[in-house]
Amino acid sequence: MGHERYQSRADAVDDTPSDELARRLFDRGGVQSLHINSNIITVTLATADSSGIREIIEDLYTYWQPGMEPPTDEELVALVEE
Repeated sequence: MGHERYQSRADAVDDTPSDELARRLFDRGGVQSLHINSNIITVTLATADSSGIREIIEDLYTYWQPGMEPPTDEELVALVEE
């Protein structure tokens, strides 16, 4: 994974996790630029308000949410057979 730099939402044109994270952070507002390299995320803020940024990052990379049930063995086997 290389360095990913975003100066605006328009720079996030692909379907990668980094691009999705950039879109979510720019959509939040108050973000001037973003740099991602591996598991290091640097956010340059346009305003002093950083509220909600941590949650955006955590939610993107958390698959299992409260109340979700893992698939049964039968469901997993059916996926493999498709």
